[in-house]
Amino acid sequence: MVLIEMVTAWAVIKRIILLGLFSTLLITASINPVVASDLAPSVAILDSSVDGNIVEIKKNLLHEVCILEWSVCPNGRYFLEGPGSAFLPVKYGLSGTFDHGTQMASIAISTNPSIPIVFMRIIGAAESGARLRTSEQTVYQALEWVLDNQLRFNIQAVALAQGSHNLSTSKDYCPRSARTATAITNLFNLGIPVFVASGNNGDKSRVSWPGCLPLAIPVGAVTNGKISNYSNIDPNLSTFLAVGEAKARSSLQAQVNASGTSVSTQVFAAMWIYLKTQLPELSFAESIKFLKEIGRPVTYQEKVGYWIDKDDLTQAVENRKYGISISSKTYIVRITRKFI
Repeated sequence: MVLIEMVTAWAVIKRIILLGLFSTLLITASINPVVASDLAPSVAILDSSVDGNIVEIKKNLLHEVCILEWSVCPNGRYFLEGPGSAFLPVKYGLSGTFDHGTQMASIAISTNPSIPIVFMRIIGAAESGARLRTSEQTVYQALEWVLDNQLRFNIQAVALAQGSHNLSTSKDYCPRSARTATAITNLFNLGIPVFVASGNNGDKSRVSWPGCLPLAIPVGAVTNGKISNYSNIDPNLSTFLAVGEAKARSSLQAQVNASGTSVSTQVFAAMWIYLKTQLPELSFAESIKFLKEIGRPVTYQEKVGYWIDKDDLTQAVENRKYGISISSKTYIVRITRKFI
């Protein structure tokens, strides 16, 4: 059985604001139906919990879902969707485990301020505040929910910064997970990539499950332009990398420094959504090719990965809109502007 764990290096280093706004989130059972054609491309973030009371997050929170192996969703059951479904009281947010999801959502938004988020809580919390066991079953059920609802919310990517590094030492090291692998493949065939944190064990030959599964896309981290010391890498699987350090918001509305492949996964997924929003005419294969063309080559054990930089992507998208060709061997000139 695969048990998943939070993939983060040292998520909270410095709190700038210690006092939070302790407010109560009312959970409503009814939700308005939405039509994908009316929505911009969104990302499904699968993580611990999210604090929708934070203004910067609330405006981007398209939908909330709770899928657990324990009957501890806000309604006392295993499943809930609608406003407040992925929320946990601040007492749980005091733990880095349950604050992790809020930080991930804030990083996605700081990367792409217009990104709509479908947040899926997949980590259960005991009354004591302890983290409850999460296995492959939850990951599979969450991915199945995305499959069933991708049209409803125009989901164009999945970001998963939870995983397990309990791997074999053999060449075929990835745990066999037929159901999860099938769900990832089905999403891939719909043009919906599942971006998974490669892990923070410093392993340079294996990436964490489920990023090692076929057609999952593990995302590694770079620090100062080089592969981060903590980042797991599989030279045969690690195609994309992104920056692994960022400022984040916590459940206490404090600003924190976050670091790890959790960060790089959210950054990369947010950039993917930006690309799909700005250049919707690109197919899945064309989008991958586009990113490789603008990516900064990172070589490890004679294999080449691509570090995707936000400013490079912004400029490349603008260039394409105006018909300016780019070279895969030429770095894009940085510009000081944010995504719109």
